[in-house]
Amino acid sequence: MDTIIHTDQEDKEPVKLPDEAVLLLGKHLERELAEALWAEKAFSSTLDQFLSVANDAALKDELAHSKRVVEQLIVDLNSIFHVLGEAPAERRCEAMRTHLQAGGEAVNAAAAGFDRDIVITVVLQKSLHYNIGVFLTLLMLSEKLGLTGAAATFRPTLEDKRTASVRLQKVSETLVANMEHDA
Repeated sequence: MDTIIHTDQEDKEPVKLPDEAVLLLGKHLERELAEALWAEKAFSSTLDQFLSVANDAALKDELAHSKRVVEQLIVDLNSIFHVLGEAPAERRCEAMRTHLQAGGEAVNAAAAGFDRDIVITVVLQKSLHYNIGVFLTLLMLSEKLGLTGAAATFRPTLEDKRTASVRLQKVSETLVANMEHDA
């Protein structure tokens, strides 16, 4: 028996998926959601660490802003589990763990000041780009499964990640411009 999945786009016909496909996509959504929850908690902790060693005021402001956004996202991800009828669960995301560990080591190895601030921005940009891919996937899966409530959370989250990347890029450019000016 096929399950009809309604799309969020009015101009498209509902998609018919076999029940096996719905179960498989649901399993992937739950796994990715559990990894995203773990990754956001790890990212939040990393933001705290970077905030404690950052030098530039604008970078510190961006780190503090990102921390607030991530903390709200953790609440939102937990609520999506409830919408799915599941208890919130975390699953360690090896890709993010490895990235944050290597990034933390690079930050610790960098000289205090400009060097460390630039390394922080690089590590965060990499994390944000990974997160954009994760939330694109979560959005696609939730839309394909007709989970409009989850999709409604993932859309603004995706935009928040993209906006954070742009904001961080501006901080990086200002850091480099200030260094060029001081040289």
